[in-house]
Amino acid sequence: MKAALFVNDSYFAYLLAQPVLERFQRDIGLVVLSTRNTASPSRVRSIGSKTSREYFLYRSVVHCLSGFLGAIRGKSVEAAARRYGIRTMASPDFKASLPALRAAGPFDVGLAFNCDQKLDAELLALCSHGILNVHASKLPQDAGISPVLWAFARGDKTVWSTIYKMDTGIDTGPVLEQLEFAVAPEDTAFSLYQRVCADSGKVLAETLSRYLRGELAARPQPETSGRTYWSWPDDRHQQMMRASGRRFLRARDLLDALAGRNAAEAAVR
Repeated sequence: MKAALFVNDSYFAYLLAQPVLERFQRDIGLVVLSTRNTASPSRVRSIGSKTSREYFLYRSVVHCLSGFLGAIRGKSVEAAARRYGIRTMASPDFKASLPALRAAGPFDVGLAFNCDQKLDAELLALCSHGILNVHASKLPQDAGISPVLWAFARGDKTVWSTIYKMDTGIDTGPVLEQLEFAVAPEDTAFSLYQRVCADSGKVLAETLSRYLRGELAARPQPETSGRTYWSWPDDRHQQMMRASGRRFLRARDLLDALAGRNAAEAAVR
C-alpha cells in the first residue's frame, strides 16, 4: 500500500493523524500540509471578517498552541512525519501542486482531515481506492465548516464523527463508520473536539485496514430533506453559545494539552 495524507497541521489534526502515522508509517508515501489559511495574511483577515470575535480569538489561541506543541513537544503532523521518515510537502494550493503530487504517486489510498482545501476530481483520482475523510458530525446532518462547534453551541447532548469516502461534493460521499460521543457537563468546545479527534484517529486506523482488505463497504448517505450545512462560526454562533451557557476554552484545557494529557485523562483528575 502507498498512501497520501492531506491535512491542515493543527493540534487537532495531529490527534487524528498520529494513530495512522504510527501504524502505517512504512506505507505513507507523502504528507501534504495545507498552508492556505496560515501562510497568507489576507486569508487570515478574510476569515476574521466572517467570524465572531470570540471564535477568531479561540482559533488564534489554538493556532498558537499548535505551533508550540509542534515545535517544543513534536506534537504536529509535520514533526511526526519527520520522526517516521515520511516525506512532507507544504502547499497553499493543491491544484497548483498537482504536477508534484502526480510525480510523488500514484497512491492506493488517501486520507484527508482538518483540511481547508477542496479536493476536486483530479486530486481524488490520484488515489486508486479513493480518499477517506473524517468529518465531525453525523452526516448528512451538519455538513460544512466546524460542525462540532455548531452542535456544541446548539446545546446538543451528543456529537458525532463520520469516516467517509470523498466525492466531488461537500461532505456528500458514502459512509464507512460513524461514532457517537457524549458531551460531558464540564466540556468546552476544545476538550470535546480534542476527544473526538483522538478517538476518531484510532478508529480511522482500524477502518483503513478493514477498508483496504475489502471487509468494509461504503454505504451511500441517506437522501433527506433535513441535510444541514454550516459555514464559519459567526455572531449567530456566539449567540447560540451564550444561550447554551457553553464555553470555547478554559485555562485548564491549555494546561492539560501542554502537559500531554488528553481530554479523557483530564476528566478523571
